[in-house]
Amino acid sequence: MTVDVPKGFSARSRGADIVLQPIGQEGRRSVVEIRLTPGHGRDATALTERRPLGGTTARYRMTRETEGSGGEETALVAEVQRAGGVIRLEASAQRDDGAEPDFEPAWSAFATARCTEIR
Repeated sequence: MTVDVPKGFSARSRGADIVLQPIGQEGRRSVVEIRLTPGHGRDATALTERRPLGGTTARYRMTRETEGSGGEETALVAEVQRAGGVIRLEASAQRDDGAEPDFEPAWSAFATARCTEIR
């Protein structure tokens, strides 16, 4: 899989996944992680929302958890069909300041993700 890494983020491989994190987030209370996974879709029926993404439409859902010592955690899960298979986005942001998470870097990376091998 290939992806354009958003400005201010670092990328590393974790198995077949590509994981993106803001540069310098170590030790911060606002934690963000973006994971892109190539392959087959999982449970598309749970992805009830739709968002235009380039020349196609992504299906997604967002959930919020208010429990925990690190503040509210918001998770974004999305899938899009690409040549070579489905790409899944899983992004999470944990904040203790009450501000809305910014998932635009996740959507930006997701829009550029391409499968490089058929699974």
